[in-house]
Amino acid sequence: MNENQHLIDYYSNYDENGRLDRRHNSLEFLTTMRYIEKYLKPGDRIIEIGAATGRYSHSLARMGYRVDAVELVEHNIEIFKANTQPGEVISITQGNAMDLSEFEDETYDITLVLGPLYHLYNQEDKRKALGEAIRVTKTGGMIFTAHIIADSCILHTGFITKRIDINEYIERGLIDPVTFATSSTPAELFELVRKEQIDELISVFPVKRMHYVAVDGYASYVESMREALEQMDEEMFALFLKYHFATCEREDLAGTTTHSLDILMKEKPAEEPAEFAGTPEDIREVKKEIAYYNSLPYEFDGFIDIPTLSDGEIYLVCVNKRPEDKEKKHVPGYEFAICKEGEKIGELSLRIGYGGGPYNSNLYYGGQIGYNIDEPHRGHGYVGRACRLVVPVAKAHKMKKLLITTSHTNNSSMRVCEKLGARLIRIVQLPEWNDLYNEGNRYQNIYEWDIENE
Repeated sequence: MNENQHLIDYYSNYDENGRLDRRHNSLEFLTTMRYIEKYLKPGDRIIEIGAATGRYSHSLARMGYRVDAVELVEHNIEIFKANTQPGEVISITQGNAMDLSEFEDETYDITLVLGPLYHLYNQEDKRKALGEAIRVTKTGGMIFTAHIIADSCILHTGFITKRIDINEYIERGLIDPVTFATSSTPAELFELVRKEQIDELISVFPVKRMHYVAVDGYASYVESMREALEQMDEEMFALFLKYHFATCEREDLAGTTTHSLDILMKEKPAEEPAEFAGTPEDIREVKKEIAYYNSLPYEFDGFIDIPTLSDGEIYLVCVNKRPEDKEKKHVPGYEFAICKEGEKIGELSLRIGYGGGPYNSNLYYGGQIGYNIDEPHRGHGYVGRACRLVVPVAKAHKMKKLLITTSHTNNSSMRVCEKLGARLIRIVQLPEWNDLYNEGNRYQNIYEWDIENE
C-alpha cells in the first residue's frame, strides 16, 4: 500500500471538519488562532499546507486575508470547497507538503503547517516538508508547525483509555521498553515525537523559535479534565482559557499536551553564498538542491575505529581523521590510502555529513567522496571498488546518500559514477568564487549515489 493511502483512507472516513467543535478539542484551535493573530498584519498573504477541511484557512479568509491552501486528501478538498463563502479570497490546490514547486520563493508572510508533520515518519521527509514551507515564506515571515507529543498519547491511549496495548507496542518495536520513546509507520498513521526531536528537526534551518506552545495541555489526555471542560458554563470556560493562555508556554508543561505548536521566524541565512552562476531558473534549482542535501540526516558523535577494508585484491587503510573546521565550513572526514600488494596506489577521502547549514554549498560542489589513483594503476576499476569499500563507514554514520562530483570533462571519473549506479543530478555552472573554478573548471557534474541498498 502506498504510504499516503493510509492517510487518505483515514481522513476520507473521519469527521475532521467537526473535530475542533468539541470543547476540549477547541483549545487547539483557539490557542493556535490566538498566536496566528499575534503576528498578522494588514495585507499579509497566508498559505496553509495540509489544510484539511479548511477550518483555519476559512477563518483567516473571512478576516479579509488572501489565503492559498494545499491539501492531499480529495475528500477534505471537497468539504473545503463546500465551506467556502462568498467574498473569501481563497484557493485550494491538491498537493504534497514535501513538494511545493508550483509556489514561488519568498511569497508568504504566514505559513501554516498544522498537520503534515503528523504523517511523516523519517527526518528526511520531515525536513523536505519544513524546508519547502520555509522556502515559500518571506524572510522575516512566520512558520507555524504542529506536532503530536508522544507522552500524552502513551498516557491517554495506553494507561487511561487502554485503546492500545503498550506491551504489544513494545514487542513490535514501536515503544522503547526503557525510555518509552516512540516510533511510527504509515500503518500507525500518526508520528509521535518529543520536544528534543523537534529541536533537532529545525536545527539545520535559518529560523528563530519565537514560541513553543502546549496548545491543548492536560485537557487533551486527562479524561476528568475533558469531562470538566464539557460541563463548564461559558463564564467558567472563559476563566479556564485565561489560565490556559497564561501557562501554555511554561517549559515545565511542554510535554503535558497532545498537540504542540512551534512558531518560527524565517531569518536570512548568515552564511548564504553571495552569488551563484547560471540562469535565474538554474540558480533557483541549485539552491533548492543544496538546501535539500544539507538537510539529510546523519550521525556523528565522533570518529569510529576502522579496520582495514579489503575486497581481496585492493584494501583501504585509514591514514587520517580530519576534524570539522567550522571557520572553513568543512565537515569531519576520513582519509584513506588505497593499497595493493603492500603498495599505496591512490587516495580516497570520505566526508561525513551534508554541510554546515542549509545554504552551505561546499559539499554540493565538492561531494562527499574524493579520490585519485596513481597513473600506472589507472584503468583497472580500482576507484569504483574503493568507493564500495568505504560504504560501511558512511552507513555507520547513518548516511544514505553520497554526492560524488566530477569535472565536466573528466570522462573516466564520470564512468566511475555510472558504474556505481550513481544518478546524474545536474551539470552545474561553477561560481567564480569557488576553488574549483580557480583551478580551471567551469562546470561540475553532480551525482547522487544511493547507498542504502549497497
